[in-house]
Amino acid sequence: MNCMKQPALFLASPLLLLGLSLLLAGCGADEIPASTEPREALLETVEILSPVTLPGSITALGEVVPDHRVEAASRLSAYIEAIPKKEGDSIKAGDVVAQLDSRDVEAAVRTASAKVSAARAAAKDAALDHEKFSALYHEGLVSENDWRKITLKNEAARSDLKEAEAMLAAAKAQLAYTTVRSPIDGRVARVLKREGDLALPGLSIVVVDSETNPKVEFSIPQNQRAEIQTGTRALVRMDGESAEFEGTIERTTESADRISRTTLARIAFSGEERTKAEARLKPGMYVRVEVKRSSSADASPWVPESVLTTRGGLEGAFVLEEGKAKFRWLRTGKRLGGMVEILAGLQGRESLINQPSGNLRDGSPVKVEKRSSARGDAVEAVEGDQK
Repeated sequence: MNCMKQPALFLASPLLLLGLSLLLAGCGADEIPASTEPREALLETVEILSPVTLPGSITALGEVVPDHRVEAASRLSAYIEAIPKKEGDSIKAGDVVAQLDSRDVEAAVRTASAKVSAARAAAKDAALDHEKFSALYHEGLVSENDWRKITLKNEAARSDLKEAEAMLAAAKAQLAYTTVRSPIDGRVARVLKREGDLALPGLSIVVVDSETNPKVEFSIPQNQRAEIQTGTRALVRMDGESAEFEGTIERTTESADRISRTTLARIAFSGEERTKAEARLKPGMYVRVEVKRSSSADASPWVPESVLTTRGGLEGAFVLEEGKAKFRWLRTGKRLGGMVEILAGLQGRESLINQPSGNLRDGSPVKVEKRSSARGDAVEAVEGDQK
């Protein structure tokens, strides 16, 4: 019985295999047209913007410097007894900034005063003798030799008196020098000595800066010096503050620093800007300086922020090339008024796709809906920030 069933199984197997193969062939025939038939590419409608070139500028870190700086020093050698002013204190012309030990000088004054008293008495006595012998000489009672001696004694006494008075005046002047005073109104910038130190002639004790008419000094590359001339307008800003001060280049140095290859420029303020600067800018402060360049031939292009997109964590933009969107990596700079400075990545005045969608890919075909330049209001905002 079992032997009779086995041939039936062997005969059914080829038929089953044939059916399965036909079924698989039918399925494959249905899928081939779907994979090989080309689909119609979807065109994305885009707006095209052109970058704009704005006047370039030179930015630098500047320092507020006083219009007048005085280093108050001693004119004699003496120990410092007191320095009544501290760094940052306001000061008026004539205020004491250092008091020196005056005991030695006071002794010299007393000595000189004594010499003046003695010389004055001797001169008075010599003058009386001269007057008395003058009458006798004219009456012929005194010889010519005696008269000559009396006259010389009187002149010597008067000369000694003048010398003693000069020594007293010098001693009193030295006494005045023991009190060091500020010659200007301003603020104590630095205290270089301490009480008990030895003050030496010509060595500064206290530095005083004037607070009127402050200036700003900054360094510029030597190759850009020709673009910054006297009278060029400059903007000064303080970090963390919106206030700005407008000044002009007062002067630039002719020679450059041998190490940094930079030259020094100074900004001055006038009118209302000077009043504003005097109220806010103090010597020693650091500020940001921006000066418009006279040439914009090598100025960087600016584009609206709306053309930027991020791919892989880096910023870039899509440009239009032969009807397709091509992605470009960009190196950006300053951002002002909704505009972005492009430092690298663009080649000339290329067509940029504004507000690219998330579906846009490198090489995607696009259809141009509108062409325009960068937004005028954004450009005005950038130029306003650079003024």
